[in-house]
Amino acid sequence: MASFLFYAVIVDFTLEALDFVHRLYESEESIKILSDLVLNKLMISLVVIQIILGMLIPFALMVLMKLFNLTDDLRKLLYFVSAILIQLGIFSVRWNVVIGGQMFSKSFRG
Repeated sequence: MASFLFYAVIVDFTLEALDFVHRLYESEESIKILSDLVLNKLMISLVVIQIILGMLIPFALMVLMKLFNLTDDLRKLLYFVSAILIQLGIFSVRWNVVIGGQMFSKSFRG
């Protein structure tokens, strides 16, 4: 199950990066909205909680567990911490989708 979690984090990170690269490539009005949201209103929940705490730290912990031979108790603890941080990141994704979607309207009128 831990290997599945590791590969799921890799797939998730890849899809998030592809979405961002796609928006940069299109360079429509959505990139202006996203940059304003990321740099100002959703900085803590998006960058700190979703990306750093919810994705990069658990990924780094799982890479370290694959590289080093750790005791079973330490390995279980690190997997538990990784799972909790990933769930925190999932909550942050949902927060950012709902709250971020309500901060800007597509027509900039509301």
